[in-house]
Amino acid sequence: MTLKKNLAFISVFMLIATSGIPFFQGQLPLILISLMLTGLTFLMHTNRQVDRRFLFFVVLVLLLQIFQGATGGQYFWSTYFGLIIRFIWGYLVIRVTKINFLKLYVKILYFFSYISIFFYLAMVLIPNSQAIFEKLSSPFAFFPFTPTVENAQTFHIIIYNFHGYRYLTQSNESLQMIRNCGPFWEPGAFVGFLIMALFFLYISEGTIKNKKGLIFIIAMITTYSTTGYLALMLSLYVLLKAEFNRYKVIVIPLLAAVSLFAFFNVAFLNNKIKDQSARDSDKSRFGSAARDLAFFIESPLFGQGRNAESAYGQATSGDATTNNGLTSTLAGMGLLYMIAFSWMMIYSLKRLSKFYQRRSVVPLYFIFLLISFSETYYTIPFFMSLAFLYVITDYKARSAVKTGLNIPPVKVSYT
Repeated sequence: MTLKKNLAFISVFMLIATSGIPFFQGQLPLILISLMLTGLTFLMHTNRQVDRRFLFFVVLVLLLQIFQGATGGQYFWSTYFGLIIRFIWGYLVIRVTKINFLKLYVKILYFFSYISIFFYLAMVLIPNSQAIFEKLSSPFAFFPFTPTVENAQTFHIIIYNFHGYRYLTQSNESLQMIRNCGPFWEPGAFVGFLIMALFFLYISEGTIKNKKGLIFIIAMITTYSTTGYLALMLSLYVLLKAEFNRYKVIVIPLLAAVSLFAFFNVAFLNNKIKDQSARDSDKSRFGSAARDLAFFIESPLFGQGRNAESAYGQATSGDATTNNGLTSTLAGMGLLYMIAFSWMMIYSLKRLSKFYQRRSVVPLYFIFLLISFSETYYTIPFFMSLAFLYVITDYKARSAVKTGLNIPPVKVSYT
């Protein structure tokens, strides 16, 4: 591999790693080092230009946060620029990798998915495997730098996180089972990365009916995530719509029957939904959503601010937790931010569909809203970078873009 390709791979990997792999997560120095490497690639291998759409969005986000500080009587500059740095990094990664971004992401998640299935099966099938893996992971029980997150790091081997064992200690016996976390902090987070991998696979290769797609689906099934299962079903309908329409007389009744059977007979899914619905404290998914929406109503346009010392930040400190990414973003950043980010993401998905000549992938945005209901994706670098996928379509090199149908390349140019 050339230096350029190596830097591109490192950039995409670090964007993923610092977004959710415990060994890298919350490591601001690693983000800054990765940002510098990506910035160096940007200076060496691009025309060094930044589009106005990105600049307008970043300035808008910065001004919005400053306005929050002005209305609250206290400014939190480290929080403001921390968010901006993550947006800049995500943009630069896509800017330097362009059409290779999707392929590199799929390649990395394919590797992680393979590894996750292997270790998940080992955890389930091998007696006393937890003790074995605890010893195996002991050399990795440290952070390279002082972490910016308070959560204790669970045992892992970097490429796989054995946090899945923790679900054996659930207070509700019907929820006690090993779940597949992949390399990420929990199964629900793994699902979010896998959903994106499935869509990126379709966009870049024109189909998910291959080995990669199968591995992604198997990995998602082993997470035992209720939100993930619903997101997977919707994703399969969007990505295999032609097949669904062709065999709808068979597929629709079959899916309805399977869904009803799963809900009423698979104890885990049924009891997990009841368990979440019954809990009304702000530690539960629905309880935290109710708390978030109460703060959102107080300042719907501009939000309450994200810093721990802001009004909303103080409400989510201590025993309270932020379990709902969608509502916490509305409470912390407000409707204007949500509209701006949503517009950027929808615009990007439209451009990708046209550029690769695929069926519209805009429904991914609504699936993203669904999975964000249970994970705080809006403050994670990789998911923040989804707003800038349109950069891929501004590809002006002479090499052809390979599509699943061998369609001639589509060149898109704009300022």
